[in-house]
Amino acid sequence: MKRGDFSAYPTVIFDPLTADLTGLRQPFAGNIIPTARISSVAKAIQSYVPDPNVAGFASNWLGESPTTENTKTFQTRIDHQISDNNKISGSIRYKSNPRSFSNGPLPRLLDGYTDSSDSRGGNLSDDYIIRPNVVNRVQFGYSRFADPTRINNVLGNPWSPSRYRARS
Repeated sequence: MKRGDFSAYPTVIFDPLTADLTGLRQPFAGNIIPTARISSVAKAIQSYVPDPNVAGFASNWLGESPTTENTKTFQTRIDHQISDNNKISGSIRYKSNPRSFSNGPLPRLLDGYTDSSDSRGGNLSDDYIIRPNVVNRVQFGYSRFADPTRINNVLGNPWSPSRYRARS
């Protein structure tokens, strides 16, 4: 495919330069794009793209470096009956999930990314039975979720805010 040979590809590749007045285009003969029609920019980029190491037309490259994930989770709940009419309860939740992904299909340009989704939360409630048909509940809760992501790009992070600061 890097040389323009899509003959095994099931979809017809059309020549964009052959569009007539109605917009119809002619397919490339044999689904092969002539090498003279492949831009020098595309050829330069292709030198960084490794050849497929898995069969198929899509998702056909598996990285050589492992992906790591180290999940830590904790959750607890406590209920206490103070009296026949009063009960308190509470819970605490914590989850940390640091992950690292590396060596995507462009290993010379992109060295992957890391993220660490963390969540914390808890609640505390007090139930008081005033009468058999009237219950008073007071409840407090806290929830926090963060998922900071860092792109490990040797060319610099293209989404970095410093790239978009006004220049004086």
